[in-house]
Amino acid sequence: MCFLITPLIKAQNLYQSKKDSLLKLLNKHPKQDSSRVKILLQLTYLNNTNYPAEAKSYVEQALKLAQKLKITNLEGDVLFALG
Repeated sequence: MCFLITPLIKAQNLYQSKKDSLLKLLNKHPKQDSSRVKILLQLTYLNNTNYPAEAKSYVEQALKLAQKLKITNLEGDVLFALG
């Protein structure tokens, strides 16, 4: 039974580590630009399966920013992520 739980714990730790890194990047990058949209998109994809409400929040922020900045190629990526 333990051999089944260990990979799940490792996967959860990997997820949390990646999420923490992306959130740190987002906090260190307050500038409203394409880099911020890309970070929000990465957070969207990271959370899409297991935390859809969080993913929706990130993708909505990314879409709003991409539209505000008129970055059409990123807006397309965001719309794709929206489904």
